[in-house]
Amino acid sequence: MFDVIYLSFGVAAWAIVAYKAVAWFRDRSNADLGLACVMTGGVATVFLFSAPSLYRAFDRLVGVANLAMVFLYSSVVVFAAGALVLLLRWTAGEGAAARARARAR
Repeated sequence: MFDVIYLSFGVAAWAIVAYKAVAWFRDRSNADLGLACVMTGGVATVFLFSAPSLYRAFDRLVGVANLAMVFLYSSVVVFAAGALVLLLRWTAGEGAAARARARAR
């Protein structure tokens, strides 16, 4: 049962990544949209590797126990770091002075 739920959310999240990636490729100057795309990819990876049958199959395929969990937790860190960067970018304001303030944080 958990496989169906996690895999469904994972597929839906990867569909959102594809949708956001198309928009980002049209407007490469929008760094926030690119970061949101990477963060959504992190969430999608978390959902996929949370499916018990998938992470067991992945571990058997590569021959390393719990390597899927390393990918899962690394994806959580990618999402959290992206959220922090977005927060800093959104609260810094506009202009060169705001970018300097964001870098200083």
